Amino acid sequence: MALHICLDEGGEPQGPCVSYCGWVADTPRWKTFEQEWRLFLKERRIGFIHMAELMGRDDKPYQDRMLTRQERLDVATHALKIANQHAFGAFIAAVDCAAFTRLSQEAKRKCGTDAHVFCFQQCMRLVVKMLENIRVHYGFAEGWGKGSVFVFDDNHEYAVECYRLLSNAREQHPLWRKWVGSVCFADDEIYTPLQAADMLAWLARQIVKGPDPRMPSQYSSVQLWNLLRLGTDGMFRGEAIHSAESFKFLDSWLKENSLDDLPVVDLA
Repeated sequence: MALHICLDEGGEPQGPCVSYCGWVADTPRWKTFEQEWRLFLKERRIGFIHMAELMGRDDKPYQDRMLTRQERLDVATHALKIANQHAFGAFIAAVDCAAFTRLSQEAKRKCGTDAHVFCFQQCMRLVVKMLENIRVHYGFAEGWGKGSVFVFDDNHEYAVECYRLLSNAREQHPLWRKWVGSVCFADDEIYTPLQAADMLAWLARQIVKGPDPRMPSQYSSVQLWNLLRLGTDGMFRGEAIHSAESFKFLDSWLKENSLDDLPVVDLA
């Protein structure tokens, strides 16, 4: 049975942070998810969810509708509950790009020289480990999960970059190849699981960036953390959130350890 790993990337190359986040489910689970997701959107009289716009200022319309801050939070909360109910699990990888640039040259070399490469590799570590955890938990056969389909948002600006990162990851980590059967790109307004991935990617970036005193958010850090936790409250989840704090010890860590031993939160 085909597994679809639906991912979304967030963050500009020169931006403050980058994230790769998403969900894991098989075809039947994504089918029931999509039915409930579309029904929910219809009830709320919106066509799709783009998190950056949804969580924007409440004095600006969202898809021609004026929504209060609480209404926007309610939409995000219910949508994440739907995704969490249907997916096997969720994964979150996010990196503070400015903190990454302050690493020593040796540490950067071990991490892939670029924050996007590092973040993507952390994402793949989480996905591969989660797939194995799911297989063992349910007692699936040895070959379960192999040849999975990785689905990215069809954004020309970063689609080529995602494909390059995935291809390089497969070359550098031969054991990952068995899990990656194919790569495809889809319109997130049509393929709704990508909307759920976008929600996690946006939330992870906000957590890593932290509050910006020049641009006060209408949502508190606690509210954002609660949403992120809601999205990752399933049985299987993995997190690799590398904030400025976590990078403080990375230089010394990599002097005696390999990148593959870098701690991440991986819960099953």
